[in-house]
Amino acid sequence: ERCGGQGYLSANRFGEILGFSHAAVTAEGDNRVLMTKVTKELGELVKQGRYKLSPSTFFRVRIGALSLLGFVAAGKPFGGTPSWGNVEYVKYLLGVREAALFAKLGKIMKTDLEQGKTVFDSALVQDIALSYVERMSFEATVASMNDDPANADLRPVLTKLALLYGVSCVQRDLGWYVCNNIVAPDLGNQVDETVKALCSSSESGLGDDALHLIHAFDIPDYVMAAPIALDWVKFNEADNQGEVV
Repeated sequence: ERCGGQGYLSANRFGEILGFSHAAVTAEGDNRVLMTKVTKELGELVKQGRYKLSPSTFFRVRIGALSLLGFVAAGKPFGGTPSWGNVEYVKYLLGVREAALFAKLGKIMKTDLEQGKTVFDSALVQDIALSYVERMSFEATVASMNDDPANADLRPVLTKLALLYGVSCVQRDLGWYVCNNIVAPDLGNQVDETVKALCSSSESGLGDDALHLIHAFDIPDYVMAAPIALDWVKFNEADNQGEVV
C-alpha cells in the first residue's frame, strides 16, 4: 500500500473502508453495467438527429429502419498544428475516437444482423460509453473556464487540469490512435513525457498547485475522521497504539 505503513493503523479506517468499497464494486461492477444503457440511448439520439458526433468524414449505414453514421478515422485531419499543449487538438482526438467507435458498432450491427447473428460486443459498447463521457467531460471543463469571466485567474491551472485529463485519456488508448493513423508515431512518443511534465513542479506542471486544488474542495475536517487525512504528525507525537484515544 502507498501510505507509508499508515494503513496498518486501525485509526485510519482502511479496514472498514475496504469492506464498503468491495461491496460497492461487487454490486455494480464498477458501474460498467450502466454503460450499455448509455450507448443504447446515444444510438437513439443519433438516429433521431438529436446528437451529433465529432465533425469528421462520415458515411451513412442503414440497418432496417435504423440509420447510423459511419466514420473514416483518418479522413479529416486536425485543422491546426497537433500539440499536446493545444486544448483544441486534445478535444479533436477525444471526439474522433467517439465517432469512430460508433461507426465500428454500426458496421458490426449491419454485417451481423444481415447474417442473422445476435449482436453483442460488450467491450465495444463500454468503450463507446466511456469515450462519450471523456469527451463530454473535457469539453465541459474547457467551456466553463472560457465562458465565465470569473474563471480568468484560474484559467492557467484549469487548462493544465483539462490537458492532464485529456492527454491521459489519449495515453491509455495511444495504440488505437497510432494504428488508425490519427496520431503520428513521433507525436505519440511524446505522450508519456507530457503527462509527467503536467504532474511536475515545473512551470508547466500542477505539482505546486496540488495541495491548493485539494483544499479548494473545502471538505470539513469532521468528515475526514482518519488521522492520515488530518494532522498526522501531531497525532503521532504520542504513542497511540494505532488507535484514536
